[in-house]
Amino acid sequence: MDNFATIRIKKKTAQRFREYSRFVAKSHTESVDVILDFFEKNQISPHEDLGPKFERLEKIISKGINSIIAIIKNIEKTQLQPTYVMVSLLFEEYAKQKKPKPVVKTLMDHMDEMEKTEFENISKLQYDRVVSELRKVKREYLQVMEKVKPVENLFGKNYLKIDLPPSELNKIKIALKREDYY
Repeated sequence: MDNFATIRIKKKTAQRFREYSRFVAKSHTESVDVILDFFEKNQISPHEDLGPKFERLEKIISKGINSIIAIIKNIEKTQLQPTYVMVSLLFEEYAKQKKPKPVVKTLMDHMDEMEKTEFENISKLQYDRVVSELRKVKREYLQVMEKVKPVENLFGKNYLKIDLPPSELNKIKIALKREDYY
């Protein structure tokens, strides 16, 4: 069990301490411990004038912030900027070397462009019909592409020649104009 000691203080000061102690801790001993710990931990003297808004603490914090800012600026100058310059040069060289790829739209891109409600209510039979029509169109397209031949021109631009008889070309045009042709 802890031994208690008596300290003699004036009645007016004891009354102030009792009122203050109620807000700080459960007992007077705990209140005194908290107050002493505060002064020791923050290295503040009760005789020291802290100013209107703890100017001393503000100065200490300000010095700490200034030193942190100086460290960050140093890191930025010595590490980040040279790294940024090297990476940007690498990306510029890479962009110069790489040729842009042609944009090719897929079937899904075309489907996204169409009305989505049109595809939400398609039955399995309709879907199979559309897929078979798509395969048919693909086969016909490949047949036409097989008849395309590059022609080299000595005096102008090179061009492509389609080796198709006019009757077959007319059949393809008529089929493409039909509304039910996919």
